[in-house]
Amino acid sequence: LYFADSLGSMKPADIKKVCGFFKNYWQREFGLHAHDNCNRALKNSIEAMHSGATWIDSTILGMGRGAGNTKTEEIISKNKYFRKKYKLNYIQKIRDKYFLDLKKKIFLGGL
Repeated sequence: LYFADSLGSMKPADIKKVCGFFKNYWQREFGLHAHDNCNRALKNSIEAMHSGATWIDSTILGMGRGAGNTKTEEIISKNKYFRKKYKLNYIQKIRDKYFLDLKKKIFLGGL
């Protein structure tokens, strides 16, 4: 089960509260899909992890509709569990080789 901060307006305290409800009433794995409208996607994703979420959505360069999503590169670099599990330099190579140009095309309306 996922919950989404579709407007990107939740604060870490809101994330903690929702995670608490899931821990009390769902009692299975759950995750977060955070949008970055208010520049809180990373903070909210980290809060969700600390509050029991087992899944965190992220995208390279935060690519997604509107303000985008939690950036894969940021969550790996800011979280020691992810730093051990995933090689940030591989993600950066993929980002640089494929996603930078794709993001430019999308934001310039050229797809």
